[in-house]
Amino acid sequence: MNDLRICNQVADIEGIKYWNHLDKCVLKAPWGWDKELPEYNPLTDDGLCLRLIEKYGVTFNIYHDLDGIKYYYGDFWRDGERIIIPDRQDLKRFVCLYVIELNTGK
Repeated sequence: MNDLRICNQVADIEGIKYWNHLDKCVLKAPWGWDKELPEYNPLTDDGLCLRLIEKYGVTFNIYHDLDGIKYYYGDFWRDGERIIIPDRQDLKRFVCLYVIELNTGK
């Protein structure tokens, strides 16, 4: 899944109005298009990512492989089934994929 699709899906889950412009998920103003509007990207914005962690109760574990590379992984239960989120080197990407799986797999 590419970055734009991840941002779009998280924005949909959050109920955020956006439009895609030049491969970016740009916030949509109530008055229409404005080139000064910020990009909505929890993959690059620490504050947006932290809000997702708090709002959805994202939990994760960390491990280092033999080369010392840090990975994040986690799981949650839905309807008696364990849903495993595969390990990722990027915490923000892991959090976004966790939120997407938590909200779209119902």
